[in-house]
Amino acid sequence: MKKWLIAALAGFALLGTAQAENWRLIYDHNDGQYFIDDASLDQANHKARFKLIPKDGPLSGYFYIILTEEADCAKNQYQILHYDVYQPSGTLTESADAPPNAWLPAIPNTSGEQGVKAICGQPKEK
Repeated sequence: MKKWLIAALAGFALLGTAQAENWRLIYDHNDGQYFIDDASLDQANHKARFKLIPKDGPLSGYFYIILTEEADCAKNQYQILHYDVYQPSGTLTESADAPPNAWLPAIPNTSGEQGVKAICGQPKEK
């Protein structure tokens, strides 16, 4: 029994290391903050994970969202592939795949624009 427990704990430790997150703030506005997980950034396939944390308003402090997004760099657009909603404690409350081919334009001066720039390897405007 002890050998099984030690092996399981070692496996979880390795799994955690392989999936380490590296969140970097890419957009900060009155309504929320938007982070990219640099560890998940796949510029070859134009995909990455993002964390959205509401800052002001009625939703502030109640949850955060982890999004997996894909960008179309040539068309300056993106789509959400999957999302997970968490309570501040880290408890998962909702998880779903987004509808396929629901592309959104990367509107200037928004989190969407900064996400597409990060995925496509474009520098953030100052």
